[in-house]
Amino acid sequence: MSENAPSVGDMMKAAFAVIARHPVAFAAYLAFVLLLGNIGLFTQALDEPYLFMFLPTLLCWLAQFLLFSHLLNGPIRDGLPWRLLPSFVGQAVMVSLAISMAMQIFIVPALLLGARWIAAPSFLMRAEEGAVRSLSLSWQATSGLTMRTTTALFVMVLVSFVLVTVATTISSALGLYEQGIFALLQLVFVGPLALSVALYGLLDRDYDALTDVFA
Repeated sequence: MSENAPSVGDMMKAAFAVIARHPVAFAAYLAFVLLLGNIGLFTQALDEPYLFMFLPTLLCWLAQFLLFSHLLNGPIRDGLPWRLLPSFVGQAVMVSLAISMAMQIFIVPALLLGARWIAAPSFLMRAEEGAVRSLSLSWQATSGLTMRTTTALFVMVLVSFVLVTVATTISSALGLYEQGIFALLQLVFVGPLALSVALYGLLDRDYDALTDVFA
């Protein structure tokens, strides 16, 4: 492990700096996923269970694609790297399946996998690597930092989970719990999304231009 390797505190500070630097982008992401609950109810009303299961998830991945593009490649109005969308979705499917299978064993293996692959979406979006190659790059970049990265990921998920608990309590009191549960669960991903960008900036030696992300 390098003497200059980031500590858990460095990772957390960088992740919160990403959110603080781009509050509008994260707010837009959350506003978008809040609409997905209504989409889910609509598809459920049409008696299309598979559409109900997959359409909100696909739209959520699209929202994450837009968020990563804004954070790493500049404002969306300047253009979007649509050519990367298939790889982004493909990677999301692979990671989701792998972590779901790991969860069948215990939460720890799932956290370890998530920690080692946490920067993969950022490698894909910024370095324009393929889905599998960016997973490999993230794995290599976090080598020797497994426990630190896992701890940072756990804390970010825990913070996000607290937000979900508060949000679901409020929505339940307002009678909106069932309609918004899918969207509220997406709050859990906000912390890891910011951590992905933060770790990419901290670990990728070939990219020094992320100072504006954290400034």
